[in-house]
Amino acid sequence: MKMEQVSFETPEDVALSFELAGPASRLAAALVDYTIIGLVTLAGVAAMSAGGVLAVRWSELLDPGQMAQIGGLAAATLVVILFAVHTFYFVALEWMMGGQTIGKRWLELRVVGDGGRALTFGAAFVRNLARLVDGLPGPYLVGLGTIMLSADRRRLGDYMAGTLVVRHSKVAPPQERFAGQRYSNKPDRRFEIRRSELAALGPSALALLDRYFERAPQLPPPRAQALARTLADQLSQKMARVAPETGSEVMFLEEVFLALREHLGA
Repeated sequence: MKMEQVSFETPEDVALSFELAGPASRLAAALVDYTIIGLVTLAGVAAMSAGGVLAVRWSELLDPGQMAQIGGLAAATLVVILFAVHTFYFVALEWMMGGQTIGKRWLELRVVGDGGRALTFGAAFVRNLARLVDGLPGPYLVGLGTIMLSADRRRLGDYMAGTLVVRHSKVAPPQERFAGQRYSNKPDRRFEIRRSELAALGPSALALLDRYFERAPQLPPPRAQALARTLADQLSQKMARVAPETGSEVMFLEEVFLALREHLGA
């Protein structure tokens, strides 16, 4: 069976592609995750009930008729608990486990940013907050429908966060480039990059630069330098600015990468 893949435009010898996760595997992973969330929520509510914090008996938790009759405050508390557990589970695990939850790890799936970049906390939060809409109107119909209709198998949350779900067995967990560094507080920056210049670029340029910094150390120095010169010239042209001097291309690319990542909030 032919596997669906997504590819990103890059210079020669810097190709990047991933095998996309299909709706069936994503649904199976979600069933695992929601089973865990349900068990954790029931255990937490039962503990609060036993401790007198929540005026709901254990037997009522398993009886839909009884649950419909509980007080408004108790019902609101249950909704808040479920939302908190649900959001914390997906956001925390995807962020701390390199784009994976327990269900995704079991099904060998991973969430990555556009271009294969490491998943950020902001992207994890946005894509999982959007589950409130993707889950409508019933058993995840909006999300599944969007995944099946999308060429790159994205649900609404993936479009909002700029993420993809790929096969974990085909790709190692991406690492954040220049972790902890920001262009705005970089003490030794050599180039003044304006927001108007960054507006001419986008996520694809960020992904391209990320792949360059991954690939360059593996190339012979003359080829790496030639690639840096080509990228610097292309980006400078898009940004409508003078290209950097010979020998300063790598520093220019690094500062553009940091500035663009900060500009995009990635």
